[in-house]
Amino acid sequence: MGEQAPRIAHLVLDFDQTLTIDDTLATLASASPLPDAAAIFTHLTNAYLDDYNAHTASHPTPTNVQEEVTFLASLRTVEQRSIERVEASGLFKGIKPQELAAAARRVAVRRPVELAALLSQVLSEDNCNCSTHSPNMSKKTTTGRVSIVSVNWSETFIREVLLALPGLDTRHSSRVEIYANNLLVGADGATTGKLDRRFGTHGLWTAADKMRILDGILAASTSFPLSAPSLSSPSYSSPGGNNYCRNKVAPAAVDTAGTGVDELDAKERTTGVPPRDDGCECGCECVCGCGERGLNVYVGDSATDFAALLLHGGVDRAFVMGGDSRRDNRSLLAICRRQGVAVLSRVLVRDDREEEGGRGGAADAADPLCETGLQQLAGEGDRRNPDNGDGDGAPFRPLYRVAGWSELLECLQHPDRWKYPAT
Repeated sequence: MGEQAPRIAHLVLDFDQTLTIDDTLATLASASPLPDAAAIFTHLTNAYLDDYNAHTASHPTPTNVQEEVTFLASLRTVEQRSIERVEASGLFKGIKPQELAAAARRVAVRRPVELAALLSQVLSEDNCNCSTHSPNMSKKTTTGRVSIVSVNWSETFIREVLLALPGLDTRHSSRVEIYANNLLVGADGATTGKLDRRFGTHGLWTAADKMRILDGILAASTSFPLSAPSLSSPSYSSPGGNNYCRNKVAPAAVDTAGTGVDELDAKERTTGVPPRDDGCECGCECVCGCGERGLNVYVGDSATDFAALLLHGGVDRAFVMGGDSRRDNRSLLAICRRQGVAVLSRVLVRDDREEEGGRGGAADAADPLCETGLQQLAGEGDRRNPDNGDGDGAPFRPLYRVAGWSELLECLQHPDRWKYPAT
């Protein structure tokens, strides 16, 4: 029997253009009852892009990872103005549950058969690869966890996409945890046009906000410290020691508006994650007695995933999803290229100038360029990304670019096959 991939204890996924092929906000907007919904959405999109471009132009280009993360956090003001414009437009007012579900069924999921198989595998009650695990151990489960962490505007919409995914049993889809913004609903069951504010004054809008969610669902045992004041998240400091459940969710109370309410300490207040009432069944260690802990895996595709992919101490393996088209993960790869962050590909991906010259976009392992020293990027043990802005040369984890879910599993099993820099 061949070697199996390491067990995934907790799979954390971005939604738009990671789990899905395209951005889904236009599809979400199509559920609006307004006859000119498409025109309104186009106007809102253009206003956002104008605001974003003006904000970017007013800031110097980040020169290191710390400055990059600080800039990404500064985009909260851009996102806030965007949300306020959306709410004022009334675009999302009066949407009924069945209309939201119908829109969700129009979403194109990335490699749905592979995705359903992966989610089922992680959430299976026999999620263990060790040789000592016995099928007779019926009372002991080794289920993993799956979480979606997204800046999308509707958690309910994301849930409906999962429910419509072919091949995924409802007992598994219902156990996927979703952390996103949500359209508020009135007494009549229709949306009010307003969005919640998970963190009180703001919602889940930026890379920094995703880090705060991860602080609630992944207990960071190690981390790369950054001193950016806007990112004073627990994920940037090491609590010391590993003798606790890595994945236990911080027990913070959450009110009906989705605002985190602190009842214990500052760390719990910042996460915006509701408490789990099922004890520690996160799959962080196999209960069959083999001692296998399993991996926390993060998968994303955009700039809002940059900090989580590269920096969060609770993440064991980080994947950049996409590669089926030249538009996939371009903003994220541009940041990585600017900061010299290692993003490794299964095959050698040439840059756009070579593609435009007709030489092709990829080469297999037999390509002569593989012998020019690129394979020294192979393997995780010796690879060091640039320092964290402190000049101390602290290593960052390598990021692995994959085109689909089966390829992700292959990379977990054979990371040495990912040798070449993604462009």
